[in-house]
Amino acid sequence: MMCKYKTLVNCYHCFIMSNNLATKFSLWNSLQACRLPDAPETEQKLELFLKDGPNAAEFINFTVTLCNELRTAARLKTQVHPPSDVNELDSFIQEFKDLLEELDCSPSDLFGTSLDECLSSVELRSALISVLLNELKTAKLLALRKAEEEEKETQKKIPNSTSVAEELSALCTSVGISRLPDSISMEQFFDLMLPKIEELVKKIPNKSALIKGTLTKEQWNTVECLNDRLRTEYKLRAEMLLKRLDVTVKSFLWNERVKEKEEEIMKIYKPLRTPLNSDIQVSVAEVLAARDGAYVCWFFNFEKKNPFQYQQTCL
Repeated sequence: MMCKYKTLVNCYHCFIMSNNLATKFSLWNSLQACRLPDAPETEQKLELFLKDGPNAAEFINFTVTLCNELRTAARLKTQVHPPSDVNELDSFIQEFKDLLEELDCSPSDLFGTSLDECLSSVELRSALISVLLNELKTAKLLALRKAEEEEKETQKKIPNSTSVAEELSALCTSVGISRLPDSISMEQFFDLMLPKIEELVKKIPNKSALIKGTLTKEQWNTVECLNDRLRTEYKLRAEMLLKRLDVTVKSFLWNERVKEKEEEIMKIYKPLRTPLNSDIQVSVAEVLAARDGAYVCWFFNFEKKNPFQYQQTCL
């Protein structure tokens, strides 16, 4: 968006000095696209408008409007104020210059000249207005894109009605409610759920929870991410151990004397191997349901339990 390439700009300067800028750079089309207030109503008025330049109050007012529209769209700091007298333009020119420098579009970089000289030439001030109009169009497009992205992010944060319905359905199933009454209100729904949950709570062992305290929404999201990473790590390690087990058993079958008994060995091995599954789904909810005696149970039962059932034993 910003004009930073001086070599290209010098070529641009040579080009504009030998061409009709209002036509070449579609100045009128850009002006129509931006729909600015105080803009010339016809192409003929635009030519007269550019010819009069800073000597006319209309040109000054339009330039101020254009600069401030650009300031809003591109979120610039510099504001250009209209001069009190068209014969005293020092303050206006200084603010105009500051805005162009903030845009990285200074006349010295664009045209190799000062802003005063630029405004004194019909061709150069036409080119300058064209540059500002194009910058304004670009800034508005970028602002529109950013607004659309922010809208998408906002929509992502709003719960999807389908996902909410699925969560409620899962909640009902977990407490033993097969079907909800039609046209049930939220108050009636919670009145229905409360006794079911209280009944389930009574069945929980009289021990302290393994995890105590409360977490924020962000912390729960972090816990979910950590749990996913732990499950992935567990699965990789379990798959490695299972692969080693399969390879070890197969290595015994390489022996010529054992090959004759391969079918007999596999009949014994497969029923033992099949229950060993590397994909275990332990949710945060299951961790929350664990009691503080779970880790003690694991030490006691470790020798008797299948290593791949470790997480299930703890929970």
